[in-house]
Amino acid sequence: MDQVATETFKKPVIYITDADYDVLSRLAHAGGNASASAALLADELDRAIRVRSDHDEKFVKLGSHVEFQDVSAGKTNKVQLVLPKDADINAGRISVLTPVGASLIGLTINARFQWVGADGRTRVLEILRVQDPVIGA
Repeated sequence: MDQVATETFKKPVIYITDADYDVLSRLAHAGGNASASAALLADELDRAIRVRSDHDEKFVKLGSHVEFQDVSAGKTNKVQLVLPKDADINAGRISVLTPVGASLIGLTINARFQWVGADGRTRVLEILRVQDPVIGA
């Protein structure tokens, strides 16, 4: 566990479809500088590799169901990444405009990323599974 705390992380490669990029860039810019989460989302979009929706690599998109593990705590979470209007934490739907939501977009299976929780502690999260969104559902 100590190795996780001292490990240095570089941000993993992330991907985004043109459709998600269009929606999320409008959302990030609508948040302006007033929202740290909007700024984080804008930063993630700036570094993302834009790909076609049929890209070979499986990655987190809007609507994806994601299973990830808090490496230090060993706790596994299953969520669906959604727009703020569709978020419902009790139903497992988290907004892309939350710190963890903005960090999830574009990640691939086995990618690790750091996230600062509401308690101020830095956590290392690893993507275990990604299920593509169901179109038309």
